[in-house]
Amino acid sequence: MYCINDIITFTANSYNPSFTYTWSINNNTIGVGQVITPNLSSYVNASSINVNLAVSDGTSCASFATQNIQTATTQPFELSTNVDNYDNLLNAFIYCEDNAYFINDTLLNINSSAGVDTIIVAWNNGESDTICNTCSITDFDSLQVTLDTATVTISITTITSNCDPITFTYDFIFNGGNVPNTADPFGDVTNSGICLGDTAYYVIDPDVFEMAENGIIYFLFECGVVFDSIPWSYDDYTNFMDSVDTDNNPQTPDELNAVLEYVFPSSSCNCYTYTESGIPLAQNQYFVAAFSDNGCETQNIGATQTQILPLPEIQFIIDTAICVNEGVTIINNTTFQCVDTIGNQNFPTYATSNPSFTYFFGDCIDTITYIPTANEYENESYASQYHTYTSAGIYPIYLTASNACEVEEDADDTIYVFPPPNVSFIADPKCFQDTTLFIPNIWASPDTTDILSCGILIDVPAGGEIDSIHWSMI
Repeated sequence: MYCINDIITFTANSYNPSFTYTWSINNNTIGVGQVITPNLSSYVNASSINVNLAVSDGTSCASFATQNIQTATTQPFELSTNVDNYDNLLNAFIYCEDNAYFINDTLLNINSSAGVDTIIVAWNNGESDTICNTCSITDFDSLQVTLDTATVTISITTITSNCDPITFTYDFIFNGGNVPNTADPFGDVTNSGICLGDTAYYVIDPDVFEMAENGIIYFLFECGVVFDSIPWSYDDYTNFMDSVDTDNNPQTPDELNAVLEYVFPSSSCNCYTYTESGIPLAQNQYFVAAFSDNGCETQNIGATQTQILPLPEIQFIIDTAICVNEGVTIINNTTFQCVDTIGNQNFPTYATSNPSFTYFFGDCIDTITYIPTANEYENESYASQYHTYTSAGIYPIYLTASNACEVEEDADDTIYVFPPPNVSFIADPKCFQDTTLFIPNIWASPDTTDILSCGILIDVPAGGEIDSIHWSMI
């Protein structure tokens, strides 16, 4: 004899993994494979159930086997959730009589009460009611519910003589007499742009906002469209309470708030969010909004904008092969701003970005720090740097760009400063008006190493091939 809440495992004998095993009751498939553990609660409405197994090799006709199991037909007391005020998202019965301070309702049992001995209804205030044929309450078909608090949890246990007790638990949310939030309790704790990869902090002030115990808070993140949504339950709301510096003033005490931490996936470049009438809510900023749902209504808790600064993109051009005592020009094509294809605005601004460059030439000259002007920044046109190498060698050259985030992006290259050829000659002594023979002795320098005056050891490339000789006389 099996009861509605029993776990029954069905196993096919002589299992062949190349065959298909299909289990069914009344032509309804309840599982596939060698072993299944189905939920038979919807079939426990007769004293016996025929469980069928079909085995197929995919080519010939299927083989069938049937087994009958005996079941207890007694069903538990179960409330109907097919009613208008049941919220599947909150898993609760919702009552939205805002002007009332208590509510009475009668809920129906969807199952037959035949065979039920006793029903125990446990309320969350520690009290309970017993329903039986000889009790003061004898109605097995409905339940009278009285609500006068915001949240009630009811457990209904069905007791029979032939099966273990079965318990169902239901939540009830009563929003009667609630006062809506009138202030804006939601915001962020930053007063300027946030760097890419940093954590943004958003807070809800519990002194202003009162969350329903079975409610849900949604945080929506928009960049033109909603790209992320984070739900909070009441437990999340209370567990994320923390003391934070909400006004960015270390001289004032921290305040207790519910804190959401979030890391954005990219900069806020080209993030434009508009109202339905076309009014911009955020320009080159993420739009972050918070809503609460108490089952009766959705309330806008507040919204804010968050600017995420882009990383600098470093590019420079140099001539990588020169001679000793020649200069090299570094053409700086770095960009700090993103390409705003929507509003054609400079993002971020010069003041927000706080740009700077550092040049390292690989020789004994100190690094050069260069801060561009606002005009250079707005036009993304930066002054070139000129540097002269007085010794042959292979030099690394670095350009570093940094912004207000103290993010340093590097670009590097290598410049070859070639040594001049070695030159000497001898002359055959002659008398006046005789022809003199000049014999040149010219060769390219081999590759070697050198130690600069500041102690840096460098490699020196071999000199280039001799391609011409020029004679002159003074």
